[in-house]
Amino acid sequence: MKMRSGVAVIVGLIIIGFTTAAYFLLDLGNNAGFERAFLFLWASQIVCFGGIAVMGSVNGRTITRSGVSAVLMAYFLATLVFTPFAGLLADNLNWLTLMQLLIIAIALIALVIVGFATIMADSSNYNPEADHVFTQKCGKRIFKLMQSPQGRKFEMQLKALHAQIQSLEIKGISAADNAVAGKVGELEDFVMSGVEAADGEIEELTAAVIQAFRGGV
Repeated sequence: MKMRSGVAVIVGLIIIGFTTAAYFLLDLGNNAGFERAFLFLWASQIVCFGGIAVMGSVNGRTITRSGVSAVLMAYFLATLVFTPFAGLLADNLNWLTLMQLLIIAIALIALVIVGFATIMADSSNYNPEADHVFTQKCGKRIFKLMQSPQGRKFEMQLKALHAQIQSLEIKGISAADNAVAGKVGELEDFVMSGVEAADGEIEELTAAVIQAFRGGV
């Protein structure tokens, strides 16, 4: 996910740089409409790519991160499409500002809908008994791995992972059990391969398991 955030930041900086160059090279500052519109455009770029970068670096449901990123991108694109026509409203900046605020309002409503959809999805998928059974099953797999000859060299990391899984307050994880089981399987394959010193890799794999439990990808 760090790579996604890095890509979002780089792409955002490139687009902001190009927008700034276009503004000055085309001498758009002489038109009050373009001047106002570009302020909104720069703001949308910062919010869009900054938000996508944040969504790529935090844990959360895939539906939430994807939904928020899509709304932010749509907000930026809507602002971008409107900008070339801003010069026509140079004599009526209040209408220009009102139209930009309308775009922002629609984006905010869409974000609220995404948040509500996430809550509803979590509620519909919530099965306390299934969550508990699945969590215990994964915990047993980690404990068994820790007791194996290959796992003893990573006993400290696996023990910490096992304790963390048992202490997590998980809700609706059974809906994403394939992703979690896949990460646990990757950890098992790595440990059982008999590798020697690989503290960095084992830390990364154990972190991926916890991230999957919390709804990350």
